[in-house]
Amino acid sequence: RIAGLQCLEYIASQLLAVKLNLSSSIRNAGQHALQAADLQESVDLLTEAMQDLRDTSHNLTNERFLRMGFQQAVADFCDQIHSSGAIKVVFQSYGKPAETGNALLLSIFRVIQEFIQNALKHAQAHTLLVQLNFQKDVLGITVQDDGRGFSPDQHIALSGSGLNNLQERVQSLNGILEISSDESGTSIYLE
Repeated sequence: RIAGLQCLEYIASQLLAVKLNLSSSIRNAGQHALQAADLQESVDLLTEAMQDLRDTSHNLTNERFLRMGFQQAVADFCDQIHSSGAIKVVFQSYGKPAETGNALLLSIFRVIQEFIQNALKHAQAHTLLVQLNFQKDVLGITVQDDGRGFSPDQHIALSGSGLNNLQERVQSLNGILEISSDESGTSIYLE
């Protein structure tokens, strides 16, 4: 079963790399509208396949997560993204996790996954830093990229988007979310 889950996650990483390559080709196709339309259809099919695979993987992740623990699950997820070749991912962890309910940690893990997926989809970054900082009663999480960033005006326009949904999820976990972004990248801090 673990081998199956690892296979699903590896396939998802491969699909993401293909999607990023196709998206880059679409941007570079420019005046070749027919080529761009064909590429866009491929990207749309990949997006659908990735969502189906992600849903299946998430259902299987619960059991694996309970066995390996939060810290190792985040490290493994970062390693899988890095190994896909889509982006360089640096994972750092400081301190020891406090005793916390698995349901809460699984929810936080899902938020981290979404932050990473958003960086892959939108940032056009080369490097991604994912850092966990365990203190006595506080878990600090940083997800930082060196991508293109976005302006505060774009952030306001995204209020109905997945970013807004993530802010609501963090608030429901009694967390604090800070986002800063400029032309040198985006930094997300969750506490």
